[in-house]
Parts: sequence; C-alpha cells; structure tokens
Amino acid sequence: MLGLHKLHDFVTLAWSDRYLRAGAALHLSRSALTRNIRTLERR
Repeated sequence: MLGLHKLHDFVTLAWSDRYLRAGAALHLSRSALTRNIRTLERR
C-alpha cells in the first residue's frame, strides 16, 4: 500500500519541477526524495 507521504512528495515535486526545491519544501534531502519517488515508480 502506498503511503500518503510518498504521494505528497510526488505532487510537491510535480508542482515545483525541481528536486532541490521540492526537497526543501518537504524538509527532505534530495536522496530521500529520490528514494521515495523510485518507490512509487516500482509500484
């Protein structure tokens, strides 16, 4: 089951169009955000 926080990460990335900006908005490092997006892609 997908976590809501991972979907939120995806939507934030889509709106900001940059990993660095999305990570800052979410208080995540770029690598943590990338890992969350990859998890979504695999499902």
